[in-house]
Amino acid sequence: MKLKTTIFTSLLFFFITFQPLSSQEVTEPKKAEFKDHVIAIGEMTAINLFLYDLNTLFLESNPPEVSFDIFLNNLKTPWVWDFSSFKRNQFFHPYIGASYFNAGRANNLNFIQSFLLATAGSFMWEAYLEGPVISLNDFITTPLDGAILGEILHRLYFPTYDLCKPLSWLLSPMDALNEFLRGQTSYRPEGKIYSMDISVNSGFNSSYFSFASSLSDYSSWYFPSLGFALNIVYENPYGHKTKEAMDQFTFKTGTYGAPSYGLLFMNCDTTLYSVPYFTDSESTKNSLGISMDYDVLKSTDINLSLSSLGFTDKHLFDFGTSSLGTNLEINFIYLSLCDNYFLLKEDPDITKSATQPLYTYKLGAGAKINLEFKSQKFNLFSDLSLEYLFTYPGSAKDQKFTSDAFITTLNTGAEYKIYKNYYLGLNNFLYIKNDMNKKDEISSVFQVSDFVSLYFKYYFD
Repeated sequence: MKLKTTIFTSLLFFFITFQPLSSQEVTEPKKAEFKDHVIAIGEMTAINLFLYDLNTLFLESNPPEVSFDIFLNNLKTPWVWDFSSFKRNQFFHPYIGASYFNAGRANNLNFIQSFLLATAGSFMWEAYLEGPVISLNDFITTPLDGAILGEILHRLYFPTYDLCKPLSWLLSPMDALNEFLRGQTSYRPEGKIYSMDISVNSGFNSSYFSFASSLSDYSSWYFPSLGFALNIVYENPYGHKTKEAMDQFTFKTGTYGAPSYGLLFMNCDTTLYSVPYFTDSESTKNSLGISMDYDVLKSTDINLSLSSLGFTDKHLFDFGTSSLGTNLEINFIYLSLCDNYFLLKEDPDITKSATQPLYTYKLGAGAKINLEFKSQKFNLFSDLSLEYLFTYPGSAKDQKFTSDAFITTLNTGAEYKIYKNYYLGLNNFLYIKNDMNKKDEISSVFQVSDFVSLYFKYYFD
């Protein structure tokens, strides 16, 4: 029997679910009750029904048929790596996963319970509502990266709610909807924003790539660009002691746009668990922990996404007028989408299907070191990241593109205070990626993107 719904049916789920609830402010830790679990599951279901309705009415001319027989058949059919767009797979699916996850967090479920709810929501969508086959990469990305993004948005919701309630709806709709319908907020987790700034910038962009083979190089030099960036550090990452899962993270996002080039990035570097060591001195703080990261970068000619779990060792050296922060990570990359843009688009010798995306899926290991230098005396800063990505043999979906990659990111500049928390600065954002293919018949690719910008920044107290 086919499932036929409307958006009104999905909305009805919400209102019926919330009828028996009382209105009181929740500020103390609260263990989720049975009804909280039921409400969270109802909200997760309503999200999926709403998405199905949205696809049926507006996005797809021929939506997939839905029935219990098709669901059973999907369970018997091998799961596949899908060919959807990079933005859909790496931005949309994690955001929906965050909505599943926050349906749990907004109803006082803990991190693990909310992750299991996101996993159930992803399985329901992939196996029952989307069809006709289950996407393995979506099933991985939606709950895992959704949990990372969801916990970040859930924790940022509360200070945003205090500052500007309408903005909190945009940040975490599930937290806002629960607060609106229940007349109460969920348990406010421990922790607070350590530092936060937002900036707008204007400058110039250049990009360059070259092949190790005889293919022609390409470059575009210094086109005008505009952009913005948001940087949030939640709890001091150095010398941090975990009280709750993922109670320390760094969230960075931004975009740069030029007439012939565009770039969008999002870095979610979180600490699942962390303990300090040798932190007796005020000038030195150290911590060792388990990290869970989700980094994604989409530009005109770069498609890169890394989802990883690993160990992190952080150090802060304070010299009075300057400081140096270091972070060393050793990661298991449980899903990587590495671009082959130029190979697939420019190399006529590579055989590819019409549906081949400009990326391929991989599993691997990674090592990353990050150095963050600040000089208060000279108003200088420099943030350098060096990362090596190793691909496990045989793990690449398309074996033609079995490659390792070395990535360098450098953001450096100077800024000056002009009034209270307002600063004016000049910076250079440089991204270098060397994709080293292991197959002799496939060329390695060297890519560079460079943005030189004058920016206006505001630091939040």
